[in-house]
Amino acid sequence: MHRFILKKVFILCSVYVGLTYAGPFNAAEQSWIDAHPVVRFSIHEKYAPYLNQANQQENAAPFKALISKIEECTRQQYVAVWRKSDHEGLKQLSKGDVDFIIDPPSINDHVLQFGSLSEAIFWGHDAVVTKNSSKLDSPSLKIAYFDRGLENTPSIFNDYAKDKETQSPDDLMQSLIKSDIEALVMPIRLARRLIQETHNSDLKIDGLYSRDPFAYRWLISDQDAPLHDVLSHFLNDLDPIASRQLFALGDEPKPKSNLLPWLSAILVFIVGGVMLYQLQKKYFHQKKLLLSCCTPRNWLKRPMQPNPLFSQP
Repeated sequence: MHRFILKKVFILCSVYVGLTYAGPFNAAEQSWIDAHPVVRFSIHEKYAPYLNQANQQENAAPFKALISKIEECTRQQYVAVWRKSDHEGLKQLSKGDVDFIIDPPSINDHVLQFGSLSEAIFWGHDAVVTKNSSKLDSPSLKIAYFDRGLENTPSIFNDYAKDKETQSPDDLMQSLIKSDIEALVMPIRLARRLIQETHNSDLKIDGLYSRDPFAYRWLISDQDAPLHDVLSHFLNDLDPIASRQLFALGDEPKPKSNLLPWLSAILVFIVGGVMLYQLQKKYFHQKKLLLSCCTPRNWLKRPMQPNPLFSQP
């Protein structure tokens, strides 16, 4: 029995260690880690839902979960530097204000002048967000596209989308709710988070925009080239089972709460108790009246009625 318990504890500890700590880094990797106790990265304000946790009950924000695990592995501190535009992010990278961009803009030759792309960290899909009351059968649909950056960005083919300036994901979702647009294309993880935050039951994910996924990569400055190897080392050492939730799409069904059945049972118990009390109260009241009418004193107090047989004509 003791051997069985010790074996289980050893397995659980091994799984935890496999998720949290990578194997020993080589000399170059460890040298870079020691020289960078604090690592700064640029992130666009539009990707705030990927880093900020709305509440503790939902799945961890994808960027937040990844950064937290890397910090546990390397014992470094990763600090976000917010930006309002992609031009500002490239400027931050070139000046050395940040070590990498966690959400690089659409990849082209100009962007690659500022650094090099990491390997694919995890994968995403573009989803189509619509309303339950909408039908996408019009020849001139009003479709908005979230400017997600990265690779293989969706092509903007209608005049409505071309004429619109880049909007925040919240503004795009509100445009869909107000029916200013009929469909919205954005990464599926972001779509799920925004739908949860709006609490609008009319919104839905109406399939994928394309069957081809896209990769989430970092744009790392040339001065921080060893970070490529550190990141690769971390990803290769992740345990596939222990890290199964790290890159989840967020579409797993949530377990149903057991609170509602308990509340219903308590409510039924209270209502039943009140009804039983009222019935007992009514029963005892009627019984008291009946007993009061059947006592000898009450019979004596009643007036004597004349017998018709002995009555005088």
